Amino acid sequence: MNLHVGGVPEHFNLPWHWAWENQFSNPLFPVFEWKSYPAGTGAMLKDLRDKKLDIAILLTEGMVQDIQQGNPSRIIQFHVDSSLRWSVHVGAASTFKTLDDCREAKFAISRYKSGSHLMAHVLAKKWGRALDDENDFVLVENLEGARKALAETPDLIFLWERFTTKHLVDSGEFKYLGDCYTPWPGFVIAAREEILRSEEEEVYALLEHINEITRNLRKRSDIIDILCRKYRMKPEDAREWFTALKWNAGRETNLDELHTILSSLAEYGMVDKKAKALDFFRIIHPV
Repeated sequence: MNLHVGGVPEHFNLPWHWAWENQFSNPLFPVFEWKSYPAGTGAMLKDLRDKKLDIAILLTEGMVQDIQQGNPSRIIQFHVDSSLRWSVHVGAASTFKTLDDCREAKFAISRYKSGSHLMAHVLAKKWGRALDDENDFVLVENLEGARKALAETPDLIFLWERFTTKHLVDSGEFKYLGDCYTPWPGFVIAAREEILRSEEEEVYALLEHINEITRNLRKRSDIIDILCRKYRMKPEDAREWFTALKWNAGRETNLDELHTILSSLAEYGMVDKKAKALDFFRIIHPV
């Protein structure tokens, strides 16, 4: 069977985009179906539950929290080992000039359980503020929805990955107030347990293929040109992002690391403090 894989249409997923675009160039390459999710992690979590998706590349905090809430999937690898840089935006016409100015403002989020929703709680916790899901959020679905919302209500706060929105800051459409970094690796690769039981060999082969592509991309001298061409990034932005990026590329993660990550997530109320790594992670092997 062809595995159904999904992820955001962003630069972090270059190895997956590369694999999908070139999968028929060699008969030995794994073949899979790719679906882009502009709405992000929340939409992928739903499709994992609904069996419309077999594998997803999505935000660590979203996947961990949803597994705890019954999502029948497991994390099989970290996609990146680096933190994710979330920029804090308001509309161009906003009266806010600093992060401190907007401590009591509402947040625009793509959907509940999304990264923009969960990171709003992380930012609010830094302020000592407890958010109310019924009153402190405005649903905007995706980045395009956020653009409309911030144009109409410029004092809304919107968190999104730094370089995905930077062109909107550069153009003056969004006002940039600062950054909020995840205290854990930004993205994971997760798969439905049913697929891991029935297609573990195929999943492993695809993962190994992606890891090999990732290692090769890291070595390319034209990687900045590739990022600029595929994701419309400015060279200086692509260079800054790539310098900070640490793709996992198959690096083995031990249980101590996993427990440290879960402890960090527990500090922000995203998992139970007694959570065990093996409840969330599964290491797959060749059959």
